[in-house]
Amino acid sequence: MAGPVIDVIASLLPKATEREVSKKVSLVAAQYGLGASFGTEVIRSLYEKEGEAVETLARELDHPLVFTVTSNPQSTDAHEAFRELNPWRKGAKPSESSLLKFFKEFWNIEGIDGATFFLYEELSPSSPSIPRYKMSFSQFVDWMTRYYEIDTSRRNKGGAEGIFTVRKETSRLP
Repeated sequence: MAGPVIDVIASLLPKATEREVSKKVSLVAAQYGLGASFGTEVIRSLYEKEGEAVETLARELDHPLVFTVTSNPQSTDAHEAFRELNPWRKGAKPSESSLLKFFKEFWNIEGIDGATFFLYEELSPSSPSIPRYKMSFSQFVDWMTRYYEIDTSRRNKGGAEGIFTVRKETSRLP
């Protein structure tokens, strides 16, 4: 792994199919020049510890769809996509990044009830010290917009990395 990783464990509504939702996710990712690789097996084949951690998180949901978001269809991490979030980079506009545009469209895909976003870079994906957060989608978008500022201010507390449980207001999930 060369840079930040974003794994998504989407919670699908009972009538939603993994095939239909994954097609929509792929199209939205492609629209913003990002990649999406689906399944714990694919993630495990790239990084064993990450695959184990994602598999554990997926077991917390009844109808999960697991994928990792990458900087482009040929990448294995989200390093380049995260560069757009860096407010200290010349010309950067984090709130207009491809990643945030993707997340906003992903959130509106029919059949998605909520998601767990697993973000890590420096912590081991199997570390018990990875912080867990529950928040609204708008709070998650704000966190991602300010990722580098949060990461710098919380350096001794795991930075901006973590496991983010986000549910829709109409969610049937706890």
